[in-house]
Amino acid sequence: MFEIQCNSIKITKGDTGRAKLTIYNKDGSIYEPTANDVIQFSVKKFFRQKAPFIQKFIYNQELVIEPSDTSELRPGDYIFDIQIILSNGDVQTIISGGNLTIMGEVSV
Repeated sequence: MFEIQCNSIKITKGDTGRAKLTIYNKDGSIYEPTANDVIQFSVKKFFRQKAPFIQKFIYNQELVIEPSDTSELRPGDYIFDIQIILSNGDVQTIISGGNLTIMGEVSV
């Protein structure tokens, strides 16, 4: 199972999740990343945790959560953010403090 609603993601442990991202400018127009922009997805259990459990780059504006990304994590709630690092070095957080719920699996 993979489901996204607002800033919440639910995924069954060990499943694959794919979602296309649309990034908007402040004026409501769609932002088109340049070839040198980097989009990053990070997941932690708590804000103060130093190293993320999951940290990966997003290519072609498609977030892909692989089975190996969640297979070692315990079911429960986590937090995530998505940032874009612009070609000039500026960092813009697109989603901050999103909720990621990893649900248990019966099949192994």
